[in-house]
Amino acid sequence: MQYSDRQDAGTALQGEFPRKPFSAGDSVKGSAAADGSRRKSRVSRGIADTSAEAFHSLPVADYLAPKERAVLALFTGPEVKLSRQQISAALPMPINCVCGRVDSLLAAGHLVEQGDRIDPLSRKRQKLLQLPARDLLGAARA
Repeated sequence: MQYSDRQDAGTALQGEFPRKPFSAGDSVKGSAAADGSRRKSRVSRGIADTSAEAFHSLPVADYLAPKERAVLALFTGPEVKLSRQQISAALPMPINCVCGRVDSLLAAGHLVEQGDRIDPLSRKRQKLLQLPARDLLGAARA
């Protein structure tokens, strides 16, 4: 890109580049559309069309992601109480991934925190997780 005089080159070096002139076909964020309505596109709100489509394609009722199902599969009965670190050791999944899956399962009510234990290596307290009582009663009846 060549500049006609030194003033243009100086402003370009400071981070201000010459701008394209505004034409009638260009739209401005939040401006009125051709039909007179004032609506913003999803992109101007920070949501891409593909993200919105992916969100609306998820099934709503009792959907569990594959990794959430893998974590939940470790809890085979009422006597099973595991910490996040034990889940990470039992599955080929790092602790940061386990914590995210456990938090979503806690929020959905599929797991509850019940008690704690002292880790033998770090000597730090770890919360234990188990199936909620309603799931235990439902599993016993089935």
